[in-house]
Amino acid sequence: MTPGKAWSRLAQVSGAPRLLCLHHAGGNAGFFGTWARDLAGRCEVWTANLPGRRERFAEPPVTDADTLAAELAGAAEDLLDRPVVIFGHSMGALLGFEIARRLLKQGHPPPAALVVSACKAPQVHVGDGPQPRGDTDLIEILRSWGGTPAELLADGEFLDLALTPLRADLVVCDAYRYQPGPPLPTPLTAVAAAGDEIAPERDVAAWAVHSRRWRGLRQVPGGHFYLSSARHLALDVVATAVTDGVREFGHPPDERDE
Repeated sequence: MTPGKAWSRLAQVSGAPRLLCLHHAGGNAGFFGTWARDLAGRCEVWTANLPGRRERFAEPPVTDADTLAAELAGAAEDLLDRPVVIFGHSMGALLGFEIARRLLKQGHPPPAALVVSACKAPQVHVGDGPQPRGDTDLIEILRSWGGTPAELLADGEFLDLALTPLRADLVVCDAYRYQPGPPLPTPLTAVAAAGDEIAPERDVAAWAVHSRRWRGLRQVPGGHFYLSSARHLALDVVATAVTDGVREFGHPPDERDE
C-alpha cells in the first residue's frame, strides 16, 4: 500500500476497514497517537500528514483547503481496496468532507462513513478571509482554545515549531468557502461538545443537510478540545460509525431515499 507522504499508518491491521483521521488547525498526526491501540480490532488507523510539520517539516505549509483536499484525496485512492471511514476534528472535519466529495466526484466508492467533530457545518462556516496574526495573537488563540498546556505556551522551542503551521491552518479556515453540491450518500455523524463556543451545537447540527444517511448529532461534555478529556466518547462514536458504515458499504441509497 503506497498512499504517498500524505497519509501514515499507525499500525497494520490485516483486512480491517481503514479509518482516516484529520486533525485540527495547528495540529499534527501525533494528535491521534493512541487511536490505533484504542480501536484495535475495529479498524486500521491512518493519519493525515500535512506539509510543514513532523515528517514534512521541510515543506512550506499549504494555506488552501482545495489544494490540501486534492492531495489527500489523491493519496487516499490507494487505500480504497477496503472500506474507508473518515474522522475529522475542527479544521479536519472540513477537509474530510471535501475529501469525501472529491472521491465521489472522481467515481470512487463513497466512504463507508464520515464523522465530523467540533466543526460548524460548511454552509455555516463563514470566514472573513485571511487575517494578519502576529505570534502574540496566535499564542492567545491557543490559550483560548484550551487544548495546549500553559507550560508549552511559554516554551520558545515548542512555539517555534507550532506557530507556523497554526498560522497557515488558520488561513485555510478563514479562506474556506463552501461550494453547494448534492448531499453525500455516505452515513454522516456529527459530534459537538456542550461547552464548545467555537463550534456550538446548533451550528454542528447543521451538517444534517450534507448526507442522505444522516446519523444524527452526538453531544459530549467538554470544550473544543474535548478529545483530550472525553476521547473515549468520540471513540465510541467512531467505532459505531465503522461498524454500521461497513455493513452498508457498497450499497448507495436509492435515489428515492433523498
